[in-house]
Amino acid sequence: MIVKNTPHTGNADEGGIDFEDDNENVTIMNSVFINNAGPAIEFLRGGSTLTASSNVEIKNSKFIRNNWAHTNTDPSEIQVYDWQIWKIVDAGGGYYRIVNELHPFVVLQDAGGIFYNIPGTHNVALTPVGWNLPEQLWSITEDGTGHYKIVNKQNPNVALQDAGGIYENIPGTHNVALTPTSWNIPEQKWSLVRP
Repeated sequence: MIVKNTPHTGNADEGGIDFEDDNENVTIMNSVFINNAGPAIEFLRGGSTLTASSNVEIKNSKFIRNNWAHTNTDPSEIQVYDWQIWKIVDAGGGYYRIVNELHPFVVLQDAGGIFYNIPGTHNVALTPVGWNLPEQLWSITEDGTGHYKIVNKQNPNVALQDAGGIYENIPGTHNVALTPTSWNIPEQKWSLVRP
């Protein structure tokens, strides 16, 4: 099998083969991956309730000039991602930027607006780190139980919350919003776990 010339279109993947979740007992053999904009092979896991692919064997295969577009900061030919890994980067003054490991050029931001017409709430988005806005800065405060409250610098009256529901009808997902800190509910408390 020859997998070649996946174009660079600005898509997040652009690889030769993209294993999403729950692939098991797969063998890739006697294959050539050549000139794909992204990695020759990607392993992804889309959510905490989903299982990463396992028992994938790659043998007697060649990899030539893949990931030439450097679709992320890792230039390797085979990449294993976890979309849920975030970096907390010190921005000084007790504030942090929250950066997705897979897409390091965007950060979490208070995007304003009103989440589902609920008064006092805001939407959350990932926006370019180069914007360098105060809405992209967060204080992270431990509550004494090993959990953290994440509060926006520009709008310190709102905290990051698991807003429930189902995001884009994808099973196992939830929406995220900024809600009034005065609510002081468990959904505003987060665990920070090293990968």
